[in-house]
Amino acid sequence: SNGLEPINDGDTNPDTNLNLDFGFAPVADIVVTKSDNVDPVIAGSGAGNLVYTVTALNSGLATATGLTINDTGVIPANLPAGVSFVSAVGSGGSTFNSTTGVWTIGTLAPTVSQTLVVTLTVDASAADTLVISNTASLGTINEIEVDAVPGNDTATETTNVDRSVDIVVEKIANSATIVAGSSPGN
Repeated sequence: SNGLEPINDGDTNPDTNLNLDFGFAPVADIVVTKSDNVDPVIAGSGAGNLVYTVTALNSGLATATGLTINDTGVIPANLPAGVSFVSAVGSGGSTFNSTTGVWTIGTLAPTVSQTLVVTLTVDASAADTLVISNTASLGTINEIEVDAVPGNDTATETTNVDRSVDIVVEKIANSATIVAGSSPGN
């Protein structure tokens, strides 16, 4: 180096060789997963018989702020006939708005996850061929969000509905011992 040019590029003009610092800007990568507790769910098998668990994990290097996840498929206005909303409980102080379907997480540090447990009831009037398809996806984030795996910020879970009847027949004898001719119908 001649003190004027950091790199010898064959000319004497120091303005053609500039030191640039591109820096490193850490990014967030919000990974959304969704699972159900049972598939198929038996229609009419009890209150709260279908539970979805949604997980948001920050697998990036930057802390995510202003983080929301949209899960509009579970709000009462969007549920199919025979399916009703029971509750949605978020971990770590996160909240779910059952009118808008927005799960507000707020701040999520790298390698940390939050969960949302959504409980529904599939009652006996739900159609036997019903398939409940539900999607949760990244809503908002203040930082740059880059997916290490394309599309990992959206998750869909489908649950089949079955109608089932469980009939139990039990026969009980009036008496353990019957003597022939002791009474009519014995």
